[in-house]
Amino acid sequence: MFNLDRFSFSPSNELELILFMVNKQIFSSEDISKDIDWDHFIELTLHHRLYPVLYKVVKQKKEYFPNSVYDALGEVFLENTMLMLKYSAELHRMNEVFIKKQIPLLVLKGPYLGTDLYGELSLRTCNDLDILVPMARLSEVENTLNNMGYIKEEYIETVLNDWKWRHHHFVYIHPEKLVKVEVHWRLHPGPGKEPSFQQLWERKREVIVSNYSFKCLSKEDLFVFLVVHGARHGWSRLRWLLDIHQLTHGNLRWNKVQIILKKYQYQHLAGQALLLSHSIFNTPMLKEFEPWIKMNKAQLLENKTYFYIERVVNLHSEPLPPEISNYHKHYVFKLKTTRQQLLYIFSCLFPFPRDVKTFPLPKQLHILYFLLRPFLVVFRKAKEKVSV
Repeated sequence: MFNLDRFSFSPSNELELILFMVNKQIFSSEDISKDIDWDHFIELTLHHRLYPVLYKVVKQKKEYFPNSVYDALGEVFLENTMLMLKYSAELHRMNEVFIKKQIPLLVLKGPYLGTDLYGELSLRTCNDLDILVPMARLSEVENTLNNMGYIKEEYIETVLNDWKWRHHHFVYIHPEKLVKVEVHWRLHPGPGKEPSFQQLWERKREVIVSNYSFKCLSKEDLFVFLVVHGARHGWSRLRWLLDIHQLTHGNLRWNKVQIILKKYQYQHLAGQALLLSHSIFNTPMLKEFEPWIKMNKAQLLENKTYFYIERVVNLHSEPLPPEISNYHKHYVFKLKTTRQQLLYIFSCLFPFPRDVKTFPLPKQLHILYFLLRPFLVVFRKAKEKVSV
């Protein structure tokens, strides 16, 4: 065990109560401060997507809480349960179609994590289905989804096929069922090295949700995937950290995790996640974690994350305030190792779609943007100064 301080930041009374309830679950009315803004308590519960777990606690101790809290959490809990059942059924339908088409599909996130990590489908939320398919099969996947009634929502602007490595998923919406699907060909945005689909497929496992069977990431790959995903979003929703906490109790083969982390340079991100999880959810520090949590970069990144938690940042609420946007840009860059930072800097020399907008050229001449890009960047900055 390691001597790590509990709460490396100053949570509000409402957040402290939320964390107390998640961690203790057995408490008396005396443990609840009278100085609680219950509207803010509900707001934080919804923001951090912890209401399924908290509702279970509130339901058992209903007399300790205002009726408005019990009613509000009960309503969203029921809505989420119905949504998870709907998403599970739709994922099963999609999986069956893909099997018939012989298109391999790995489920990354979604309703199965409720059963997989928490033991109940209703105890975790999700707003979409995340699936991973081989890049070579993307056109077949799109045709298949179109035939199922899905419409592509986002069309990525691209130059010289940079979408293949700069981006990582397309979004599809079913307008009648109101189901959103993120079709990944990479786990994370590039540039960067990550496991191939075939490597992930060879390590896959099978899970059963509501009598439906799905192929998903191995527990070790899931841990690494959730670590990188949460870090990229500043751990701004504590449900992502609770997932990490739950996974540490899942009999992972930590030697396998170490191999993956080292190969793709994610050890410091695992350290960040585990330090945060310990501070916020009292996650036990296993001996296997020591090399990661003692990294200086992991400790630095842990401290940088509290910016998002204390300010209740929602990175999906755009446009972001300048203070949040600028902080996040610097934070995401700091997540990278020196080698990854250099790769990112070199990738910025590759033409961007905005270069095409600034100085349109025929597609067969797009290669010239490698030469023109420095001049186009200077031109855009000069134009911005003039407009100001």
